[in-house]
Amino acid sequence: MTPIPSFDPVNTPLEGTLLMEASAGTGKTHTIASLFVRLVIEHGLPVERILVVTFTEAASGELKERIYARLGDTLAALEERSFSEAFSGEMAKRHGNSPEARRRILAAIRNFDRAAIGTIHSFCYRMLRENRFESGLRFDAELLTDAGLLRQNAADDVWRRDVASLDRAKAEILIEKLTPESLMNLAARYGGADQLLLPEGDFRNIDEKILKLESRIKKIWTEEGDALRTLLSENKFLKRNKENFRLDILNNDLINLEQWISGHGFLPEKVIQKMTMTNIRQETKKDKPSPEHEFFNVCEEWILSTDLARALFIKNLVQAVRKREGELKEKAGLITFDDLLLNLRDAVLEDKDGGMCLRIRELFGAALIDEFQDTDPVQYAVFDTVFARGGLPLLLIGDPKQAIYAFRGADVFAYLDAAKKSRKRYTLDYNWRSDPELIEAVNLIFQKNPNAFVLEGMDFHPVQAAPKTRETLTDPADVSPFTFWLAHPENEKPLASGKLLPMALGAVSDEIVRLLSGGRKGDIRIGDKGVEPGDMAVLVRSNREALQTRNFLADRGIPAVIHADGNVLDSDEAKELLPVLTAILHPWNSGKVRRALATRIMGFSMKAIDDLNRDEPAFNRESAFFMECRNLWQEKGIFPMLSHLYEKGGVLVRSAGTGDGERQVTNLLHLAEILHSAEVDEKRGPEVLLRWLERQGNPAFPRRVEAPLRLESDGQRVRVITVHRSKGLEYPIVFCPFIHSATDVLGSKINPEKIMAFHDPELENRFCVDFGGKADKAREEDLTRKEAMAEQARLLYVALTRARHRVYAVWGSINIQVKKDVRACNWILHNSLVVPDADQVKQNMEALSKKDVLSCLPLPEDQHLTLPHMDETSETHVCCTAPHLPLDPFRITSFSSLVAGKYMDNPADRDGTARLTKKSEDPGGDIFSFPAGARPGIFMHHLFENIDFTQEVFQLEPSVRKSLHLFGYDEVWIPALMEMLERVLSMPFGEEGFRLKEVGLKDQLRELDFYFPLNTLEPDAISKWVQKITMGACEHLPAQLENLYFSRSAGYLRGLIDLVFRHNGRYYLLDWKSNDLGADYEAYSPENLKREMAVHLYTLQYHLYTLALDRYLSIRLEDYDYERDFGGVAYVFLRGVNPEKAPGCGLFFEKPPEERIREMAGWMMAEGLLNSSPN
Repeated sequence: MTPIPSFDPVNTPLEGTLLMEASAGTGKTHTIASLFVRLVIEHGLPVERILVVTFTEAASGELKERIYARLGDTLAALEERSFSEAFSGEMAKRHGNSPEARRRILAAIRNFDRAAIGTIHSFCYRMLRENRFESGLRFDAELLTDAGLLRQNAADDVWRRDVASLDRAKAEILIEKLTPESLMNLAARYGGADQLLLPEGDFRNIDEKILKLESRIKKIWTEEGDALRTLLSENKFLKRNKENFRLDILNNDLINLEQWISGHGFLPEKVIQKMTMTNIRQETKKDKPSPEHEFFNVCEEWILSTDLARALFIKNLVQAVRKREGELKEKAGLITFDDLLLNLRDAVLEDKDGGMCLRIRELFGAALIDEFQDTDPVQYAVFDTVFARGGLPLLLIGDPKQAIYAFRGADVFAYLDAAKKSRKRYTLDYNWRSDPELIEAVNLIFQKNPNAFVLEGMDFHPVQAAPKTRETLTDPADVSPFTFWLAHPENEKPLASGKLLPMALGAVSDEIVRLLSGGRKGDIRIGDKGVEPGDMAVLVRSNREALQTRNFLADRGIPAVIHADGNVLDSDEAKELLPVLTAILHPWNSGKVRRALATRIMGFSMKAIDDLNRDEPAFNRESAFFMECRNLWQEKGIFPMLSHLYEKGGVLVRSAGTGDGERQVTNLLHLAEILHSAEVDEKRGPEVLLRWLERQGNPAFPRRVEAPLRLESDGQRVRVITVHRSKGLEYPIVFCPFIHSATDVLGSKINPEKIMAFHDPELENRFCVDFGGKADKAREEDLTRKEAMAEQARLLYVALTRARHRVYAVWGSINIQVKKDVRACNWILHNSLVVPDADQVKQNMEALSKKDVLSCLPLPEDQHLTLPHMDETSETHVCCTAPHLPLDPFRITSFSSLVAGKYMDNPADRDGTARLTKKSEDPGGDIFSFPAGARPGIFMHHLFENIDFTQEVFQLEPSVRKSLHLFGYDEVWIPALMEMLERVLSMPFGEEGFRLKEVGLKDQLRELDFYFPLNTLEPDAISKWVQKITMGACEHLPAQLENLYFSRSAGYLRGLIDLVFRHNGRYYLLDWKSNDLGADYEAYSPENLKREMAVHLYTLQYHLYTLALDRYLSIRLEDYDYERDFGGVAYVFLRGVNPEKAPGCGLFFEKPPEERIREMAGWMMAEGLLNSSPN
């Protein structure tokens, strides 16, 4: 490997073509900003003459900000004012005495709005539009930003013309699993102008050959079938397995063959495949002679011919779709992004020293190409021809080791080609992201195999830590910056990958719990701040792995979110809402109703739907509910209907109780807003709105709605993110539990057409797409797998370079299908494609280890640790509120909003506190061991909302069982829950000592929803009032209040009271609490409950609820009197109730003084005195 010099952003001459390899964390954007400043000062280029190209709008926005800031910082240095960047100081040393330098920087700042910083497509479009004669661009051409619909139309046209007309027998042979949609996807990825599509040949000639071979097969079997049957049945050396020649299976195969020969069945391709000479030799016992016959050779020839025919047919279809797409674009006067690139490339190559080239050189005196590793040969040809050939500075910056977007059309071979040609190639040697020891660990890993990145010309160049002050990760445990956890083999054999999954996630979860628990205590810190969930990321390879990981972490109480930069219209909630809305518009269609009920958001299991099929009245009730929603939609619109669906259909409560409840609820509420806007803005009726939503989920239709996923609390959660999405991001601590995963790039799951895509070294690395059809495909398959391995190595590099302080990765002796599965870790860590045994793994990894840098330890056993819940204030229910208006005075606020500044109600009753415990592996203990958290809290509320208090407790068992099933809990909890119900319903209340079992349904209002108008609330005044009414119940309360954020609120307060009930003419309000305060009744003593009520501000909550109920009763009751008619407030902490063993425990009961409620009404409610405030 030839050493590459380090790039000096201050002194390296900016002449000709410069290629800068910017390894992860080496400050690529920082370097681009410095280069821009030098081009302004040293080359005298105004900002509009410096072309800066990147690949996304977001990246171009960031570049603009960084470059503008660097120009300002440089100006400050030149004017001897305070500056922040060392580069600016160097520029001042060199040009400080130059008035011209200052003038140029000042002009650049003043004219920065003219800067040519944007995406490759915006550059191409501008050039073609401004130079229509040179480019040949039609004057009426319209840019189509999303070609999906047009391409789908082209694919549909070709399918109808070339596929639908095939007879069934031929279609089964030629198209197999191909569909119009998969044909569109193939045409989108393959068939580009510079791609070579293989194989070559005439499909019609092959078709004729196949027909002749089929005639020979029929003729031979007709004449010699009995002899062939005997040969196959009685041969002693054929393996008799279930896949091939077991006698019963062989007999069925031959029956199918004879039916086809006699004209009574379809051609049995799988049977003919078994009869090929190649297969028969493979299925003959080792070192034994294979049966031979001309028939087997003819079958072999037929299989090869049909493979070739299939490959030619699909290749022709792809080319036909591309051609049809061009015809449709021409007819409609449309041009796509791909056309922009191709048209500009063709225009500059047509005359390399005049025409379009000359025009671009007149406009731009230099070009900076960001993320150059993600370019392709078409783009590179444009910049190389215009700038390099024109002798202008062409500054290319990127990292081939991070080229991971081939599926988007990026081609790392364009970078490698430029590197091969470039005589001025540099590296950025200083990593500004990671700790020095972590940088050293990554260097050790990727230097282990000299050809780690597989492809010729892609070498690993170690980097060193930049000289800067860093925050440090403090951890009492002796943990290396980089830790490999090595999985143990089973019975001295490599471990199955599927068995490793829960083991790896268990180790990750336990370590996250340890880090977060230490962070809360202040023992584990980053700088001066305790480690938080948002400091950690778990990197995965696929969306499926992301979902598995997020759910696993959630089950351990770890707040986690799948990091997504997508659109809520692509979310699972949008996909599930569609069949529900369809059923609402067609409630008489039983099939649509069943499809809706089977969605996750409606919550019916297959068994529940099967029960409905046998219970007509129950099914009719569900249909009636959809009819009710339909009428509401037609009469009042989509938003009132969705509010009704979400609340009465239990959609939000059910969604909130899942592992990703907050995300699901946020998406559902967001979708309600979007549908409401789509309905109102375009005056869409129900049917039109439904079709609109359906189109939003179809990638073939251009989408005009920007609806990014949103969730404010994402920043306070562990990020679960795919490696592809993580590129460009960084996290303090990173977990990589899936680097052992393998991929079969030619496997039927991800590549059903078995297409081989590779760069052929014999054709100067031209990109080739081989649809198959050759008898010997070994070379093509090897090239395809080689490039897949190279991409896997690059993905591994991206994953292992995201961290600032620490990385954990799972590896070991893990099973692999040699040659089929691609696993980069085998290659990089062991210089082998074959899975090493446990001893080899241990030996190789120990050799890699270095004290205080990189350790290799046994994969820790899963301890099943769960994370203690942080103190949280919660609302009882999640409800759908209308999209908030921009006018704050009319905002609807909940209790949670008042104390946390949030606009969304929180899920029901998260635990206020919890213990750090090992989760019971044997569920079904007492109520103290029942799970704690948001989902169990919602379960408890649901349980009490759906029982009749006056029934005998044994009669409630079906309700308990049904609730457990609904929430996915085991029936072993039934005894504990039945005991809890008995104790709660028998507990004495108030001065009268009555019990809930005496309160019938007619005396209950469950889930009383209230609104009342608010004054403008002053946060400081509320804090003082809360402290006054709690009267020192909690010594930590002042700090608690200071840490909470009270928004200045006006408008309306809304809330839901769990239960209002009447007994002996007096009205009481009750709130169920599932908080886990400890494992004995003493933890629920009156004194502890008083402190719990204060610390969670439940005291403020029940005063608000009392005020709401007081207002409600004053309207509903004649001659209402607070002292006479209101009985009091009960907060029932369900786990701690036991009136016999621990009387008084688990119940907080109080009747607030009337004067306090009147005082509160005066300063809180809008009809009170406007200037009054709590005192």
